[in-house]
Amino acid sequence: MELLGEIGVDVKILIAQIVNFAVLCAILWYVLYKPIIRIFQAREEKVKKIADGLADLDKKRAETEEESRLKLMKADDFARDVLERSKKAATQFKNERLETVEKEVDRMIEESGMRLQAEREELRVSLSRSIGGEVMQTAHGLFNELGIAEIVHAELVARCRAQVPEMLKTVDHMQESASCEIISAFPLTQKDKNYFESLIKKKLHIAKDILFAVDPNLVAGMRVRFTSGYEFDFSLAGKFNARLSKHV
Repeated sequence: MELLGEIGVDVKILIAQIVNFAVLCAILWYVLYKPIIRIFQAREEKVKKIADGLADLDKKRAETEEESRLKLMKADDFARDVLERSKKAATQFKNERLETVEKEVDRMIEESGMRLQAEREELRVSLSRSIGGEVMQTAHGLFNELGIAEIVHAELVARCRAQVPEMLKTVDHMQESASCEIISAFPLTQKDKNYFESLIKKKLHIAKDILFAVDPNLVAGMRVRFTSGYEFDFSLAGKFNARLSKHV
């Protein structure tokens, strides 16, 4: 102490200054240092939170980008699938439409062919009838002039008498209500009428009387016709028309 006094230092003042400095440090510690430390800590925590938030944002952004990329891939796959199915559907529709058109064309061709065939058949029948009618008319006049019409007629009737019994075996059994008509170019003799009526009723069990008629257009011979559709044609006109139809 004396040494400090000798060099001019007041010990009391020194002690007072030390105490003041210690008090000042204590005051600064409590008043300034701790708040500053708390401020720094708060800022550090805030910065950390911001950094964590940015990291979360980056993570979410990456996840969002990945999710968007996957969605885009799925959308592309779906679009390609839709496009592929659309192409297949269009191709199938085109093929079905083409097949329908081809069937329609085939049907039209078939109908046209059938119509053409029917028209040809109608023309053939018409031509056959026209030619046959003219020829039969000429033949009828010629046979009458030559006096051979009745001779040919008798020959055809005799042929009918000989063949009809066997031909009747091919006729199905008819109802009693069925009827039969015999048409001849010349009137049949009573003997021929009795023969045919007895034969047909016995073979086919027909109850009704046989109808007899005369048609000079037959030229010669006779024709036996049933209501069921059966017909035995032994007429000259019928034979001529049958042969004519094969060549027209």
